Formats: sequence, structure tokens, C-alpha cells
Amino acid sequence: MEPHTVDAGWPRQVVRAIVEPAWSALQSGPRPWLLLSGAHSEALEEEVIATIHGFDYRWVWRDTPLEYALPGYRHGPLLVPLDAALLAHAVAIWIPRQAGVILLGPNDENVLVSHVQGLHQFIAADGWPVAFGLHITRALEECCEALPEDQRAQLFGPIEACIWHDGETQTNTWLRADAPDRKAPPLSIDHHLALTPGDEAALNLAGRAWFMREFAHTLTRRFPAYAPADAQLVLRRSLATFADEAHQFGFRLECDIRYYMELRLRYPREPFVEDKTVHALLNRREDHGMSRLFAITARLTQIASLTF
Repeated sequence: MEPHTVDAGWPRQVVRAIVEPAWSALQSGPRPWLLLSGAHSEALEEEVIATIHGFDYRWVWRDTPLEYALPGYRHGPLLVPLDAALLAHAVAIWIPRQAGVILLGPNDENVLVSHVQGLHQFIAADGWPVAFGLHITRALEECCEALPEDQRAQLFGPIEACIWHDGETQTNTWLRADAPDRKAPPLSIDHHLALTPGDEAALNLAGRAWFMREFAHTLTRRFPAYAPADAQLVLRRSLATFADEAHQFGFRLECDIRYYMELRLRYPREPFVEDKTVHALLNRREDHGMSRLFAITARLTQIASLTF
């Protein structure tokens, strides 16, 4: 990853931070909708009915081949026209828990439903389907950051903007992505967004940027020593180096890479370079990543105890 990107903290390029959405602002633009994930709660439908005092909502997978296929339509998206009362409940409860997103889009519910149906999956460059959903906010953010304008136009279709919460209650960060100026026709249950090899490579980079940015933010919140700007810069550069090392040693899963970076921050550099046991474990790429890391941790703990 480019040094200037690391120094800047892996910043977002398309998605932007906004203030918490207010009804007075939303009602003056394109029609607002709330898209909820049925997987969030088995009682979601009852909660919606109690909030809107009616039945003006729609399960997106009803009347499609997905209706009774596992996991069932009630685990899929639920679309509700947004009003002031529903927004207040969504902002307080559902959206910060990653249970839904706000969509600014068309007045025609059928057009929006058809498009959201088409977004239940992408077609990968190898022709295989890849599961997707607008309520999966990390995937949504990575797509907005990575896809070129023509592909983002297909992603958004009739949707003008998406608004969601980053899921971190301490910072209470709200995010928004707007559709590109060029428009594309809506997708459908039989017509999905097809990814190119270039799209997939860009998505991998966007995923790494998201992961590194969030991990750096987590460390900054946990350890006040990293709060000053100069300390953050040192931290970012160190994390970028450690992540590269992790890849070189065959760690591919984010949980493994995070664990390795934490070890590098916690222990001095010398054992990773000079200790034969640690060096052998790092290079045993055929072994399971976390089992190697647990063994490395045990060895580092032993070295530290001998030092004192």
C-alpha cells in the first residue's frame, strides 16, 4: 500500500462522515426508506409494526425463489418507508447495531424492491455467485470505495444515497455514500452486478484499508499513548510493516494478521529475528495460522520471563 495512504491513515475516498441524520433534512430530499436485516432479530417484524402502528412494509425476498430457500425470507431484507418516528427508533436502536441502512431513492417501491432483490449476490469474475447485501455495511463501504464509477452506478441503480453507522458506539460515526452522476438501470432477481478481475483486486485493497484503519483506531482508543498525531503516524507505519511481515509468513486471515501485529507491538523486535524457535514457527507456513501464533506467544513469554 502506498506510503502516503498509510501516513494519512488509510482514508476513505468516496464514503464520507456526516452528522447523525435528522428527519428535517431527510424529508426535503429523495424519498427515504429504511432497509432492515431480518437476521438481526426474530421479532423484527413485530418491532416494526409496533413502531409504525401499521403494516406498510415489505419483505424483499417474498415472491422470489429466495422466499423459502434457506435461510428463508424472514432472514432477508425488510423495506419500510421512513418517517420521523421510525427514524428515531432506527437511529437509537437498529442502525448503530448494524441492523439496517437508510436508502434515499425512488418513490416507486416496486422499482426499489426489484433492485434490492438483485443485490442479494454479485457474480464473481470466475462466474460463481458471491453473497452480498446492502445491510452488510463493511461490504457496502468497500464496494463504494473500490468499484469504478460504472460499476457503482449499477450498485446504486435507482438509489441516490446510502446512510449507515460504522457500528462503533463510542465514536458514533455516521457514514454516507452518494450514487455517481451517471445512472444505470435497476438490477433484478435474475440480473446481478458482475465483477471483473480488476474490481476484485480493488475490493481486496479496500478491504485491507478498512481493516488497517479500524485496527489503528481501536489501538488509539485502547491506548492513550497513541493519541498524539506524531504517535499515530509512528503507529500506522509500524502496523503497515507488521501487516506486510504477516503476509510474508503466510498469515492470510484478518484475525491472524491482527494477532501477529499485536505480538509485534507487545514484544521487542529481537526475538522475531534472532530466536531460532520463533523464526522456525514463523516460517512453518503449512501449519494453521493461529496454532503457530499461540506457539510463538508461548515462546515469547518464555523469553520475556528469562530476561527478567
